[in-house]
Amino acid sequence: MILTRSLLLSTDWAKMTISISVITQNRPASLVRLLSSMASAHYVGDNIPLSFHMDRKVDIQTLRLANNFDWPHGNKLLHRRIIQGGLIRAVSESWYPTSDHTFGLLLEDDVEVSPFFYLWLKYTLLVYHYDPKVIFMLNKPLDSISIFIYICLAI
Repeated sequence: MILTRSLLLSTDWAKMTISISVITQNRPASLVRLLSSMASAHYVGDNIPLSFHMDRKVDIQTLRLANNFDWPHGNKLLHRRIIQGGLIRAVSESWYPTSDHTFGLLLEDDVEVSPFFYLWLKYTLLVYHYDPKVIFMLNKPLDSISIFIYICLAI
């Protein structure tokens, strides 16, 4: 990905909104690691809504960590299901787009992010969702990004 002056000056930079949804459940040590990495990341002054999604049987320590986490970059919401739903529901209910310029980042509590993750995400969206040359080559704008660590077990 090549960052050009035109991308940096693009009005699309300010047009997009990225919301962060954290899926968490009974793993306070993992959540502390994720929140610590999020707290040290660079957000370039953007307003970034943050939401925590927990199932009905969440432990009190995880609930307190989410509640007490200081998020100066935008609104923070805690969602706790009344009826047990499981991971699939937690993920599928965690974010809904509100326009063509809203994007969601879903993070499970067992990951940690780079200090530059937000900048990388914005640049990637600028290039693959907004750049007309790239959209023409791909035949459509980017809809999603998925980053996984695949583990291959030799049997």
